[in-house]
Amino acid sequence: MTQPKVKLYGLSTCAACKQTSKFFDENNVEYEKVFLDTLDDEAKAKAASQVKMINPAFSFPTIEVGYKVIVGFREEMIKQALKGL
Repeated sequence: MTQPKVKLYGLSTCAACKQTSKFFDENNVEYEKVFLDTLDDEAKAKAASQVKMINPAFSFPTIEVGYKVIVGFREEMIKQALKGL
């Protein structure tokens, strides 16, 4: 079974974003981390546009697990999404 595609959108100053990143690291989840406040203007605009498409509230963390979107650090939901793929 291949690892599901996981993407974390967040901010470097966000405690829940850091907690999500730590959870992925501790559980050996391969993921792409995009902290918008660390990007240059062009990359930030592109990432912000992507987040707004999947999470109109534009809140963080916004997590994509395959085709599922999870907003906030919701450990059980993340575990279920990872299992479901």
